[in-house]
Amino acid sequence: MLRIRPFALAALMLAALLPAVPAAGLLLPLPMQAAASGLDDPIARIRDEGLNRSQVMQHLVQLTDVIGPRLTGSPGLKRANDWTRDKLSEWGLEARLEAWGPFGRGWSLERFSAQVVEPQCIPLIGFPKAWSPATRGTLVADVVHLDARDEKDLEKFRGRLKGAIVLSGGIRELQARFEPQARRLTDERLKEMGTLSSPAGTRRGRPQGFPADFRARFEFAAKRSAFLLSEGAAAIVEPSSNGDGGTLFVQSAAVPPLKNGRRVPAWSKEAPKTVPQIVLAAEHFNRLVRMVQAGEKPRMALE
Repeated sequence: MLRIRPFALAALMLAALLPAVPAAGLLLPLPMQAAASGLDDPIARIRDEGLNRSQVMQHLVQLTDVIGPRLTGSPGLKRANDWTRDKLSEWGLEARLEAWGPFGRGWSLERFSAQVVEPQCIPLIGFPKAWSPATRGTLVADVVHLDARDEKDLEKFRGRLKGAIVLSGGIRELQARFEPQARRLTDERLKEMGTLSSPAGTRRGRPQGFPADFRARFEFAAKRSAFLLSEGAAAIVEPSSNGDGGTLFVQSAAVPPLKNGRRVPAWSKEAPKTVPQIVLAAEHFNRLVRMVQAGEKPRMALE
């Protein structure tokens, strides 16, 4: 596993705002460069570079659009590390990759598609969970809705899930948006934010977007994964816990506990076998649940 040294990453963030300076310019003393540009104030020179010759968008496009996701242990991460090192070296900085770890297993997505194939075709917006196992080709199976909140609920489905694609969870309520999701902060609000401070000795709250029962959900997800694996379920499909309008958030796959009861993350080399796991956009997941509740018997295809 490779990473960029912290000083190199900091240099990249600064250099992203700066243009590629001609080699001859690098040889000029700073006062002479300032005089040549007509800017004597260092702050003014920094602003001039950032506002008039910024490369931040070119670099952002390369890292996000061209290279894309950079999951730890993935080919995308190595490609991003190599590109960053080469870019810093191109600017005349000393940059190198250093090994770190141990971490665990790598993971990459080669191909994925999801759709309802019966009673009609419905293309679905979804994404596999990281470190989810593959489906070994195209999987076509009946859909079963499992809205289990505890181990007692799981027992109600014993013997009913073999070979099924399981919709796990209830309908996620979505609110219509009548206000813009982004707002420009007023001068008054900025001033108010600048004077806010946390009382001494207080602990930080839960990160925004994490439910209060996150730990309990995490522990139950491991138990549910073990149950579905033992019952022979073909795949697990869940709604995105955040986002709407086709935007979804994906985390790592849930894996059963080890035989001694110890839990390990999905990327661990000790991680037990688990079931393929998919996250769907909430709107599409909700529609599938409503179809099942209405008595329909949809079939899905995953690849």
